[in-house]
Amino acid sequence: MNVCFIMYPWEEMDAENDSTLAMIQELAKRKHGIA
Repeated sequence: MNVCFIMYPWEEMDAENDSTLAMIQELAKRKHGIA
């Protein structure tokens, strides 16, 4: 499964306040492709 998100720079994200980043991190942990 590949998932693509168009967002602001990775370095500027706050996982505690950004649910999209939490989703990306969970997808990465499960070894899904992320673009």
